[in-house]
Amino acid sequence: MALFTACGEIREIKLDNAFLVINVREEFLYNTLTKEDNFNKISALLKQVNNNLELKFNLIKRKDDKTQVNLKRLQEVFGKDLEFFN
Repeated sequence: MALFTACGEIREIKLDNAFLVINVREEFLYNTLTKEDNFNKISALLKQVNNNLELKFNLIKRKDDKTQVNLKRLQEVFGKDLEFFN
């Protein structure tokens, strides 16, 4: 059931030659789907649909947004003296 739920979170899928490429942006989800047992189960199901496709997962790491980059710079300059208020 957990694997079925994890697959429901997949949003970016494309065909690239003989590969079904799945891009995942969450590291936990990527680790769950690429765990050997889970990967083999998903691959077996894919083979039932199309025997010519291979499965490939990519972990897409997010770039820091400008706010986070600027906050990191401020922390480097001011160190422990920098306080954040919500």
